[in-house]
Amino acid sequence: MAGAAIFAILVGTGLALVLIGPLQGALPGPARGARLPRPASAERLAAERAPAPIWLTSATGNLLWANASYRRLAARIGAERVFPDPVPEDRRAVRRIRLEPKGPATPGWFDVQTRATRGGALHYAQDAGPLVAAETARATFVQTLGKTFASLPTGLAIFDRDRQLALFNPALLDLTRLSAPFLSARPTLVTFFDQLRESRVMPEPKSYADWRAHLADLVEAAKEDRYTETWSLPDETTYRITGRAHPDGAIAFLFEDISSEIALTRRFREELTLNHAVIEALGDAIAVFDAGGICIFSNASYRRLWLFDAGAQIREATLGEALAEWRAKSAPGEGWSEVASALEARDRGEAWQGVAPGPSGHLLAVACAPLAGGALLVRFSRGPGRGAG
Repeated sequence: MAGAAIFAILVGTGLALVLIGPLQGALPGPARGARLPRPASAERLAAERAPAPIWLTSATGNLLWANASYRRLAARIGAERVFPDPVPEDRRAVRRIRLEPKGPATPGWFDVQTRATRGGALHYAQDAGPLVAAETARATFVQTLGKTFASLPTGLAIFDRDRQLALFNPALLDLTRLSAPFLSARPTLVTFFDQLRESRVMPEPKSYADWRAHLADLVEAAKEDRYTETWSLPDETTYRITGRAHPDGAIAFLFEDISSEIALTRRFREELTLNHAVIEALGDAIAVFDAGGICIFSNASYRRLWLFDAGAQIREATLGEALAEWRAKSAPGEGWSEVASALEARDRGEAWQGVAPGPSGHLLAVACAPLAGGALLVRFSRGPGRGAG
């Protein structure tokens, strides 16, 4: 065809169209007097109705032709030329361009590609708005996570599938005393734990070979979400280390300083031991029954009074069984009926005091006192005289 120009058009992932001649409805602005080739009908229709903007420029940058998507976009933003011409070195690159529409509409984002043609350039634009929105949401989410991790008192170390450190938070620096340059260099998991060992931030293993074997077990346990260890250090610091598996083969390790918790637990146990020793040393015989009426504690004086073995702990006897035991081991006399009535009325939460004969015939002062949680304390102390025969 004499005077015809042939332009190769690539749409989407490779549909080739041949544009020969001008299309009707082209935007104003082509070079005055320029003769445009006439396309074949099928190619012309495909290019004109393509959902993405397509346009053709001359070697001097003049707009020669644009399809309907381009013209609609131009009308929306109120400009004849929608996209800037690429610089020579960007002609093969994908350019992301932000368009500002008229009015309050949301700005549009497009990925633009350019292909050279004989005598000009052919340009394609794809709507990148959803991709930009997803990237923005992802960046915001990562930033939010980063701020959250930065404020956590728990040290966080995440290793990727290649077992290189991918993420850590400031608390990890404080807890492990590892340097920021070392962590920023993305050490491997083995190097990371080796450095902890050398810095004495973890218990010293008996042998290096055993340590490496232990490290391999540690990784496997973390991959199955079953790794938890407590590290007690020489400076009385205690860490709880937890391993958790993450998607795509990543592993996260959490470092918690539980020194205060351990110290509190230790003090609590010491206080319990002291309180137990004090109650054991009391001269009064004491037995404590829980809300279900089961004996949960008795002291040495109680065991001596009621003729139990000196080292025995009277456990799991019910209140009724204990009352029968007291009566059976006491000298005959009045008083136990009143004790039984007081025990039956313990749900009222009222204290009671009375007397009853003891094993040796001496009167016993008996006191019942309600405790927290529905428990009951029964106390026996020797009276001044002997009971009635």
